[in-house]
Amino acid sequence: MKLIAKAAHQKPSSRRGATAVLVTVLLIPLLAFAALSVDIGWMATTKSTLQNAADSAAAAGARQLTDNFAAYSMPSQKQRQSLISGAQTSATTFSKRFCSYNGAGGVTSLNLRDADTTFGFTDATNSFTSSATYTGFPNTVQVTVRRDASSNGSLPFFFAPAIGRKDTALTATS
Repeated sequence: MKLIAKAAHQKPSSRRGATAVLVTVLLIPLLAFAALSVDIGWMATTKSTLQNAADSAAAAGARQLTDNFAAYSMPSQKQRQSLISGAQTSATTFSKRFCSYNGAGGVTSLNLRDADTTFGFTDATNSFTSSATYTGFPNTVQVTVRRDASSNGSLPFFFAPAIGRKDTALTATS
């Protein structure tokens, strides 16, 4: 009982406001890390959805390559180059269509540029040869989906503009 009474009569400490100052000082970096986490999460989510769009566009384009392969493989076929060209045109059309079904980072329908669709041949060892050097019928479509100045606009940040970074460019290839 005496100890409780004695504690009630003690003089207040001169360090009473130190906790408030410490919390205030540490709150600034804590909020900065939270803001950074939000922007990094936004970037990771957008990159993942870009990858999904690239995967679906490449798969849709690759499916179109199978249509002309049988005719191309006929020994008496004389229009091989036109069959390759037709397959690539169809694959590009379907790749663009399936890419547009996807959204990423606030863009509801992604745009795929013609230059971001590449054709080639992938052999049994998973080695890709671009159609620039491979002259046979392609079996692979490589698609790059972008969020940059050239296509779909750069990905804007929420909090990073406070430190001078307002957006970033992202790409995904499949």
